[in-house]
This record gives sequence, C-alpha cells and structure tokens, in this order.
Amino acid sequence: MRKSILLLALFLSSLSFVQAQKLDLIPKPVSVQQSAGQFVLPSPLKIVVDKKLKNSAAYIATGFSKNTRINPIFSIGKKHGKNNISFLVDKKLDLPNEGYQLEINQNGIFVRGKTEKGVLNGFQTLLQICSAKEVKKGTVPFVKIEDYPRFDWRGMMLDCSRQFFDKQTVKNYIDWLAAHKMNVFHWHLTDDNGWRIEIKSLPDLTLKGAWRGPGEVLLPSYGSGDKRYGGFYTQEDIKEVVAYAVDRGISVMPEIEIPGHSRAVTASYPEVGCAITQELKSVQGEVKNVWCVGREENYDLLDSIIREVSGLFPFEYIHIAGDEVNRANWEHCPKCQALMAKEGFTDSFQLQNYFFRRVQKIVDKYHKKTDGWNEILKGGEIDPNTLISAWQGISYGIESAKKGYKTIMMPGQFTYYDMAQSETERGHRWAAITDTKRAYSFEPIPDTDLTPEEQKNIIGVQGALWSEYLDRPARIMEYQSYPRISALSEIGWSKKEDKNWDDFYGRLTHSHLQRLADMGIAFRDFPPTAIYKNGTITVTPPYKGAVVRFDKDGNEPTRQSPLYTEPIQTKDYERYMFRVFFNEYASKSSSKS
Repeated sequence: MRKSILLLALFLSSLSFVQAQKLDLIPKPVSVQQSAGQFVLPSPLKIVVDKKLKNSAAYIATGFSKNTRINPIFSIGKKHGKNNISFLVDKKLDLPNEGYQLEINQNGIFVRGKTEKGVLNGFQTLLQICSAKEVKKGTVPFVKIEDYPRFDWRGMMLDCSRQFFDKQTVKNYIDWLAAHKMNVFHWHLTDDNGWRIEIKSLPDLTLKGAWRGPGEVLLPSYGSGDKRYGGFYTQEDIKEVVAYAVDRGISVMPEIEIPGHSRAVTASYPEVGCAITQELKSVQGEVKNVWCVGREENYDLLDSIIREVSGLFPFEYIHIAGDEVNRANWEHCPKCQALMAKEGFTDSFQLQNYFFRRVQKIVDKYHKKTDGWNEILKGGEIDPNTLISAWQGISYGIESAKKGYKTIMMPGQFTYYDMAQSETERGHRWAAITDTKRAYSFEPIPDTDLTPEEQKNIIGVQGALWSEYLDRPARIMEYQSYPRISALSEIGWSKKEDKNWDDFYGRLTHSHLQRLADMGIAFRDFPPTAIYKNGTITVTPPYKGAVVRFDKDGNEPTRQSPLYTEPIQTKDYERYMFRVFFNEYASKSSSKS
C-alpha cells in the first residue's frame, strides 16, 4: 500500500512539474512537445549565430539579454558546442520557408530554420519561453517545437499621415510586430493630411505638403490644433527603418495614396489637380484631392515618385491605393472628359482603371509589383499579377479571389483597429465595435464561398490602424493596437482548427499581457464586469489576479483609489466607476456599474 502511495505521489509530482512549465505561446505553434526537465543557462553562456544571420546578430543578442538579464558570449559560425544556444539556417529542413524547429534539451538550445526568417521566428518563440510566467529565470524547460505559419502574408498597416509618428516610434512598432511573428509592415506614408516621404525630385511635397496649420497649404485637422504640425521621413530615415525591419524578419511595403486622398499633393503642386471651379467634397470632406487623369504631365511626376520610392524599398510590392476616389472631379474636368471621349469611355470608373493601368506600367518599369485597395477591380481589366487588399468586407475578398487575384483579407469589420473597442471608448464606429474577442473571431478563408483553388488566392491577412482618432490621449496608438494585434498574429500564423477564444484568452491573460507590458506597450486591458442587484454592486475581475479599483463619486479611478475586495452595498450605484490596473506601463479600460 505504501509503495502505491509513493508511486502516485511521484506521478503527481512529475505531472505538476510539467504543468508548472506553462508556456502560453502566442501565436500558438503547430506542435509542442514538453518533457520533464529544464536547461539551466550556464555562466558564461555562449550564443552561436549562423553567418547567414549576421545582420540580425545584434538584435538576437540584445533581445536575449533583455529577456534573461544574461549577457552571453557571442560568435558567428556553425560550430555547435554543448550548453550553447545555436541559431542555424538549414535549407534542407522539410518545412515551409518561415518554419522553424526549436529544441531545448540537456545539451543546449537549438533553433533551426529553413530561412533566416524561419530562425528569427524560432528566436521569438524562445524569448516567449524565457519570459513565461511560470518559468524560473535562468532556466528554460525541455521542449521540442516544430512550427510554421498558416499564411505567407501577415501584415499590419500604420497610418503616419493624419498623425505623424517619429522614426523611433515606428521602430518600436516594428519590434512589437516582430515579437508576434508578423512579417509585413505596411507604411501608409501619404494622404490628404500630410505627405511623409522625401521625394528629392519634388521637394515641395515635404517642404509644403508635410505640414498643416496657420500659414500652411494644409488646414489644421484631426486634433493638430492652431499650430504648425507635421513632419516627414528623409530618405536616410526610410533606409534606416527598412534595414531595421529586415534585421527582424519584416518587409516594409510603402503606400503612396493615388489618385484620391491626395490633397497634400494638390496643395503643394496645384497643377496636378483638375482645373475645375466646383469644390466637390470627398467622403472625408476634402476638396481638390484627386489627381487629374487627363493631364499627361502627371504621369511624368508619378514616374519620378515611383522611381525614388522603388529605390528605397527592397520589398517586391508598392501599394498605390485606389480607394475612395472622388470621381466627381473628373466628371467636371475638361481634360478628363476629353480623355473619356478619346478612349470611348462611358463612365468615370473606366477613367480610374485607365489611370491605374498607366501607373501599373510605371511600377513594372522599376521592377516592382502593385498592390491596391479592392476598388481598383472596378472599371476594367488589370494586370493579373496585381495584389488586392480587400478592406470593404469579406465579400470583396471573395470576389477578388474568384477573379484569380492574390488577395489579402483585411475587412474593416474585423481588422481595422481604429474602430472603438466598446460603446464608451474613442474610435471609429462605421464598421463595427471591435474588441479583442471580435478581432480574434475573424476567419480569412470562408469555406462555403470558394473552391479549393480559389482559396489558395487568399495569401494572407492584415490589420490596419488609421490615425484620425490617435491624437489623444497619449499613447492611444498602442492602446488601439494591442492586444488586438496579438489576436491577429494567431489568425495569420496558427492552424485554423487550433483557434479557440477561451484558450487564447487564457494564454493572453496568464502570461502574454505581462510580455506586452515588459515590451513597454501601453495596451488595453480587459474591463471588469460590475453588476448591481438588491442594493449591492458585485464586480468580477476579467481574469485571475486582475487588480480592480473604484471611485464612488463618478470619477475615473486612479492608482490611489480604493481597491475592490468585496461586494459594495450602496444605493448610489450609478456613481460608481471601476477600473482594471495592470502595472506602470499599461493603459487600462474602464467599466461603469
């Protein structure tokens, strides 16, 4: 009997040890096999990085030191010694290009990838393991992981036109995307409210078009106030950011907004626009914000812009937009009408298609491919190699895929993170109220509407953060981004059958929110639930360990407000406010009783 009890005790001890090594990985890997035991990081610790990864070596060393508080000895090569951490590119691995194998055993830590990006993805998983809530510092549990992404394209767009984000902020954003195994940073650099990229052949685009306010060619907008507001990235800035991203496994795709959303251009170079007397407003209320299709000189200007942009971005695609064009300008423009008559066009969508095909030839000339919003499918045929970013809804992505175009699914109803996260929060509402749970519910490939061959045309998923509402409060850009991008990363990476909200939420709140805080992200925490019944307010924290404070006078709770510890008896329940606090870095959401 005693022997049986002893064996049971040993089994339970072993089981609890394995359970204690809860890793909470996001995005969820394809295969994780844990075993009892742990690798104690030696002192000194040696990291060996494949020479193919030499440009990322400093990033790997810095990231590992920051997460473990250990400063390793670093070398570049392929020699694997015992008790080392080895990062190796092995093109013979039977894995997709961005896949990796990570093994931690008694001999050390081994990260192998078929490509440099694959190794960097494995590195991000290793960092998560090192920072897991229940993993003791200085140790890592024995584990074997084989992992690869569901989609080749896992992107995120940041609008730097309406609000200007400095170079360091953009770099931080790229770091956070890399930590989530995202691989495309879509950089929205031009719009009505500011031109943000230096074009040396057209200097007024930034001398004038990058600024708004009193005495400027652009009026104040989106909270910029009665002062000079703006900024731009020099070509050296662009090169620096692009190299920074590449070292982290991320490609940077520029977006140049044409032919609409171009008030910054027409304000700087008025001859670019249509010569009309009417002030016809766009969807956003802008006037004179469209390139004239019938002005032949415009295509020379576009050639200059695209030539310079192509030289700054090694990525294969340039996004040339095509959305929300105020075509009414063309309908009143003598040059555009003359072009319509010459070409035999019967509507202005055909003019839009004509413009796009002209621009596409310029892009091809500089050995790039074009990406555009789903509106470019209207008005006629386009190059079959065009990439379509389907933003207006899932049906538009389905239409694109059925027509044979490579398609990125990014419907505003699920992936636009400028949308408010609750009825009481700041943000757009035209698509949906989109909290993290709704963001996570998005499935990029509808089973019933596409054949298997058509499904292959959907090559990825992407989120977008437009910046109209990002002027206040401080760091709202981070608040709107996370943890919704954490959800997006799992949509883009993990197997469809592995997606489960309760499981994701558990991993997120148990460990991953702490990782976001450790990265310095002012993320949105989950609000508590407050219920008033029979004279008593009962508050349920959003997850175990969440700290809830309250104010009984209708004010926003602060860190000095009383801590909620038990139900509150009161008749003035409408005045009570409750708020979750994570730590000094994190922004919070609130809940009213």
